Amino acid sequence: MKGQVLDYSVQSNEGIIISNEGQRYKFNGYEWKEMNAPQRGMSVDFDISEDGKATEIYLALGNKSLNNSFNSGSVSPKTKTAYILLALFLGGFGAHKFYMGSWGWGIIYIIASLIFFGGVIASIVEIIRALTLPEPLFNQKVEEFQKKNLGPFGFFW
Repeated sequence: MKGQVLDYSVQSNEGIIISNEGQRYKFNGYEWKEMNAPQRGMSVDFDISEDGKATEIYLALGNKSLNNSFNSGSVSPKTKTAYILLALFLGGFGAHKFYMGSWGWGIIYIIASLIFFGGVIASIVEIIRALTLPEPLFNQKVEEFQKKNLGPFGFFW
């Protein structure tokens, strides 16, 4: 059966799954068959025991949860705070570009900073842009940027 984790408590080692049909099932943590702890919103595949509890719980294939950095082939989430701090302190050297996965632009920033202060000026512009962008919109742009997978010269704006 397929469903989603509604809640999980590390303290009690118990949680609740809601099936795609809308039925709720309690589960014990020892039924979780993945390496990382269950988190709210994860898509799962599970069985139901005779007493109506979820058993043999696995992540559903193709799970695209934001917190699934343990899922092979996934991209780690990027935060606005980290982006801004990297641009602020190491922006002239393109650290924020490397962070976003645009290592080609990172190298261009390093060269521009060594020749003249072009990397520093560009990073100041990007800091202002990131500061004025609301958090939800920033996260949406990051998700779109990562989905497009533009390679080393993909420009995040």
